[in-house]
Amino acid sequence: VAVKRVIHARAKELLEKMRLDASLTMDSFTYSSAMTVCGAAGEWKDALQLLDAMKQSKCRLNKVAYTSAITACGKSGKWEEALRLFKEMKQTVGVDQVSYNALVAALKLGKQEDKVYEVWNEMYQRSKTHTTTPIRNSRPSSSYKNKSQTIHPDIITLTNVLSTLSPNNPNSDTVFAQAVSRGIVLKHNYLDSSHEVDLSGMSRSVARCAVRYVLNNLRKDLVHDGCGVTFITGVGGGGRWDPRRRGRKEEEEEEEEENGGAGAAGGLREHVQWVLRDDFVPRLNSSVPDCAKGTVVIDAKDLRHWWEANNKLS
Repeated sequence: VAVKRVIHARAKELLEKMRLDASLTMDSFTYSSAMTVCGAAGEWKDALQLLDAMKQSKCRLNKVAYTSAITACGKSGKWEEALRLFKEMKQTVGVDQVSYNALVAALKLGKQEDKVYEVWNEMYQRSKTHTTTPIRNSRPSSSYKNKSQTIHPDIITLTNVLSTLSPNNPNSDTVFAQAVSRGIVLKHNYLDSSHEVDLSGMSRSVARCAVRYVLNNLRKDLVHDGCGVTFITGVGGGGRWDPRRRGRKEEEEEEEEENGGAGAAGGLREHVQWVLRDDFVPRLNSSVPDCAKGTVVIDAKDLRHWWEANNKLS
């Protein structure tokens, strides 16, 4: 953080020199880069001031500048400002997938479950059709005029949305099912001939929904044939995951895991086993074979017992 603040201070000095030097001109790239530095340093107010200065200058507002300001506000926990800028952006230069994801990230940091679900739904509906973003600014860039854009959620959107929604929020499973329908995660052949599902690389929140989705959508013939299910998690160097720990250290570990940190795979394996015990009634027992430490296996007997208990077999 100290280094980022030093960089921020140096950036402000350079901007002031450019402002005073008539031979230098601040362009859109300069403003956007400066706002990015402000965001990294937690100086969201400075980012907003730069955006206002850009509006007063000869530079044309663009999506990169707005998105930089949204990100700066989001990183400082100012989700209300991020949402305000996003709405303003819709009315001026238009929005794109990057700006949507920036807003989702801001809402995640602000722990805004309802609003992040609203944004997901908006992106999901837009992904079904090509839409033209309305431009009402009197001085928009010509490249944005009547530009038809397909905006759709991606794995970044999905990860941040599911990380925001509480585990028991029913919207989590709805979001995941919609993501599957759009081909974002778990492609159509996710359950291969070996009855294995690859969860490696997923965040814990995404993997949790994936496990629930897979088991709640099992085919009857698979259970009748006496097949179990194997979840591939990969093997990493992480320690045992404990759902009871909710301190700052765990939050940092989860943030590292969301970004593919070194301990993600080991923690994912333990997490999947916890989900099987906690999210299903009756609980689903699982094991980690000695010959395949990067997998979690539900044997055929336990799977059939769970299926029958839920009246899924005739």
